[in-house]
Order: sequence, then structure tokens, then C-alpha cells
Amino acid sequence: MANPNPSQKQARGIADEFAELGRNIKQALESAWTSEERKKLQTEIESGLKEASQAVKQAADDFSKSQAGQTLKTEAEDFQKRVESGELEAKIRSELLAALRMANEGLKKVMSGVESSGAKTAQSSDKPPRSE
Repeated sequence: MANPNPSQKQARGIADEFAELGRNIKQALESAWTSEERKKLQTEIESGLKEASQAVKQAADDFSKSQAGQTLKTEAEDFQKRVESGELEAKIRSELLAALRMANEGLKKVMSGVESSGAKTAQSSDKPPRSE
């Protein structure tokens, strides 16, 4: 069997180093995962999330019982009824139509002013210049 050349020895050495690196990373991750610090941190995070969840639930319950919460609930129910009855749609259509008409009328006035101004300019340019 022939002796491997130097570049083959280096390639094998690199492959061996990558294999060892992989084993070391695996061992480090396993150690970190099973460590008491990680378990303690996980417990603290879970506890904190549970407390936060309870606080949010309590705040929501308190708000729903408050005057502001009751008002909001009533307004939301009224809005839902208006949407379901078509009243809201009719009002939106009516107001949109009025806004569009107003915009069109304003645009007509502007265009009328531009056209009459343009006609005056055209008439004055048709006249021969005065000689003094």
C-alpha cells in the first residue's frame, strides 16, 4: 500500500478535526440542556409567563366590569346591529355620494375658471399689438 501524500494527510486531518468539533458541539449542547441553570431558567420563564397571563386576564375582567368596559361593549353591540341591519352601509353610501358630488362640483368650478381664463387669453392674443 502506498503512503498517503502530504495533501491527503492534511485532508484527513481536517476531516478528523471537523468530526471532533461535531462531537464537542454535541457534548456542549447536551451539557447545557441538562444543566441545572437551564432547568432553573425554564422554570422562571414558565412561572413569569403564567403570572403575566393571569395579570392580563384579571385586567381584562376588571375592564369588562368597569363603566368604560360596559360602554364599549354596548357600542360594539350597537355597531354590530347597524352593520347587520344595513343601516351603516346606507349611511356610508349616502355620505360617500354627497362627498363625491361636492368634489365634482368643485372640480367643475375650477375647470370653468380655467377655461374662461384660457378663452380671455386667447382673445387677447388674437388682437394685433398696439403701436405707440
